Amino acid sequence: MINKNKSQKWVKIVAWMLAISFGLGMTLFLAIPTPTRTVAPKNTAPSNNPAPPGRQSLTPINGGQTAGAADGALGQGDLAMKTGKIDQAIGFYETAYRLDKKDKTIQEKLGDAYFSQGQQAQDSDKTKAKDAYGKYLELLPEGPKAKSVRAALDNL
Repeated sequence: MINKNKSQKWVKIVAWMLAISFGLGMTLFLAIPTPTRTVAPKNTAPSNNPAPPGRQSLTPINGGQTAGAADGALGQGDLAMKTGKIDQAIGFYETAYRLDKKDKTIQEKLGDAYFSQGQQAQDSDKTKAKDAYGKYLELLPEGPKAKSVRAALDNL
């Protein structure tokens, strides 16, 4: 059986070991730099302006754009589409498309946004509708809505 003095001594040793390991862990956690993201203000399209003072923007690796930036713009575009802000969504999708022109998902979502914009503008602004439908056909000439886009263009 362990006496009281020995058990108190072991409790102190374990407590000190936990405190030291916690302190070292926090030091390492705080010492590792993390990039800060800039977030575009609500109701605005993304821009190529540098980050405001005091905020760092994500830097591309090897001079190219990162896939993460394209994914971020794609996610913002999805959110804008869900809230009915088609023009804003197109801005985000175009940014994602500029960053990653090979991604078929980005092309499809940008095409769908142009299609939605064309449908919205079809009655009120025929020029905007024609432009939007034309951009859809540029992106997805054989897309799932290409036939209806061509028919709509013929009616405009």
